[in-house]
Amino acid sequence: MRTASAGGVTETSELTSANIIAPDTAPDAFALTAQTGVAPGAPVTSDSITVAGINAPAPIGMVGGEYSIAGLPFTAEPGSVVAGQSVQLRQTASTSGSTVRQAVLTVGGVQGVFSVTTSNAARSDLDGNGKADLPWRDTNAASPSFGRNIVWLMNGATRAGSGEIPRIDDANWRVVGP
Repeated sequence: MRTASAGGVTETSELTSANIIAPDTAPDAFALTAQTGVAPGAPVTSDSITVAGINAPAPIGMVGGEYSIAGLPFTAEPGSVVAGQSVQLRQTASTSGSTVRQAVLTVGGVQGVFSVTTSNAARSDLDGNGKADLPWRDTNAASPSFGRNIVWLMNGATRAGSGEIPRIDDANWRVVGP
């Protein structure tokens, strides 16, 4: 029970569980946008999310990467976050092509997954532009160009150039994918 007086007026109130707000550290669900076609081994930063639905500081932690609160330096150490703060994630993409790597952010027991998928261009990028190129080999033994190897240097779906790879007349040689 609490009593307060002011200007000759006395007011008495009683604290009950009905008028005490319990701390809520479980935020509203949040989603992190997956990124695809990322260069193998590249550092990748997520879009920002804004923490909402809590009325007290909530614990924050990360597995598989680092997080930054409100633009502060990235860290992997456990910490706390309050409503209205922005959070960004960072991880390093796999060094293998066509591979998914996931980082998991946990805020007040609610998890969000940041998935990063590498491109497969590293396996077939012959000119270093980050786009897959197309090798061709004439395997028709009756053809006058048998054993000839050509590569189309691609910029997405557009041929940006071409080149010849030394001819190999041995029919046992094949151009194969990864």
